[in-house]
Amino acid sequence: MNKVFITQDIKSYCEEYIELEFDPDVRKYLGGLPRKSKEEMRIHINLGEYDSQGIYAIVDVSTGAFVGRCGYLDDNGEKEIYIVISKKYWGNRLAKPALQELFKIIGRKNITAIIDPENIKSIKLFRSLGFQESCCVISNCWQQKHIKFRLDD
Repeated sequence: MNKVFITQDIKSYCEEYIELEFDPDVRKYLGGLPRKSKEEMRIHINLGEYDSQGIYAIVDVSTGAFVGRCGYLDDNGEKEIYIVISKKYWGNRLAKPALQELFKIIGRKNITAIIDPENIKSIKLFRSLGFQESCCVISNCWQQKHIKFRLDD
């Protein structure tokens, strides 16, 4: 039985999603632009602006609790996937089942992931899923080197 399911229904988990996005411990390894205010983010979620962006809420099957988010960015046929788990669920082994659910939706061809080299647990997770190091990436979004992993099933 699956431990988690993923859904694009971000609105149902709006407050938990926002707390995840503003948790400094969670954001430590994430790149991207600084988050908007909580209120502005709440408005965008409730207007449905996240509905078609490849963002999925990760939900614990047994409790119905929001666990985190995962998803992908499509770049000319190459899908860069990501996963972010809420701090209170770290160590519960929910990331791998969540990514396996994501693979059911997007497949396993031409998949990449960009990972902070200090995020050892994520590196181990992606290697366990068959990803291999591809190259080093530097971007203004991260302000430091990251490792690009590739899955070419």
